[in-house]
Amino acid sequence: MVAPRSGESINVDELDRLIIHAIQVACRAPFALIAEVVGVSEQTVARRYRRLESAGVLRVIGLARADAAGLDRWMLRIQCRPDAAGALAEALARRPDISWISLSAGGSEIVCHSHTARGQDGPELLLQRLPQTAQVQRLSAHAILHQFDAGAEWGGYGPGLSPDAKARLRAADSPFDETGRDLLDPEPGAGLIGAEPIGAELITAEDERLIAALGRDGRASLRSLAAATRWSPTRVGRRIERLERAGALYFDVDLDIERLGFASMTHIWVTVAPSDLEAVGREFVTHDEIAFCAAVTGSANLVLVVICRNATDLYRYVTTRVGAMAAVRQIETSPVLRRVKQAGSLMTRRGIARPAP
Repeated sequence: MVAPRSGESINVDELDRLIIHAIQVACRAPFALIAEVVGVSEQTVARRYRRLESAGVLRVIGLARADAAGLDRWMLRIQCRPDAAGALAEALARRPDISWISLSAGGSEIVCHSHTARGQDGPELLLQRLPQTAQVQRLSAHAILHQFDAGAEWGGYGPGLSPDAKARLRAADSPFDETGRDLLDPEPGAGLIGAEPIGAELITAEDERLIAALGRDGRASLRSLAAATRWSPTRVGRRIERLERAGALYFDVDLDIERLGFASMTHIWVTVAPSDLEAVGREFVTHDEIAFCAAVTGSANLVLVVICRNATDLYRYVTTRVGAMAAVRQIETSPVLRRVKQAGSLMTRRGIARPAP
């Protein structure tokens, strides 16, 4: 079970959950639009969001997709001495190429995601550069071949928004300034950037400042991003739009699930026949409990991240949902004891840590 938080006391109510869901659906949607779909004032949404962010309940980040950045994705299972696991996990967390770090198996296993330069440094070389590697007893590296329904929001914490509300958010999601105005109206010299056809798009060296700024705050306004990149707000907006449409840039919401009432996070390693892999993966991502589902290399060919309120709900999910799938041949469950890092946020006992200025 995930260790309980001891952060700022905050009561996450139904309105907070709707706002969180809206942010998950359209991470950069203006507060004014979110206010319309949840039925409150824009000021209320802004105040609630800043309260949740300040309390370490959520954080929005922008990330480059590994393929667009020329990277391979791996899931690592690192078996080590329990007295060394924490120090090694903290060392890994300081690396920008490592994410989703957790401690499992009684504190003796680290599970994490790694991005490595395609065809270059692999996970084994990564560990050689870190302290405490003498305490590593076994490393299992699993290439992520395909992530099912990448970008879908985990919404197991409540009924959430209606399909119509989600469609409205997705349709209207666009870059914005502090007032919620769309800043993509052409300005002199900026129109050419958005005029090129959308297609396969790679992250370039010119995008580094933009990606770094979005990694600090995925909801930063175009004006603040313009200051960070030394571009015009229109150029920033068009570049974000282009990269998003090409699938090179995506936005994620890091959540402190314990503050939402969920004390159980579990990795489940699933073995199915290769001919069933696609169908089973697609079925898994329809389950409310699934936060992540990917096809991987290794003896198990699917890995799931399952979020439940408690061990009883996890047992019910494994026996009634997973157990009912005839194509599943074998599973291995590995409960998470402590989360150290999420997609881009360090985790502390007070919740999601704010990035350094």
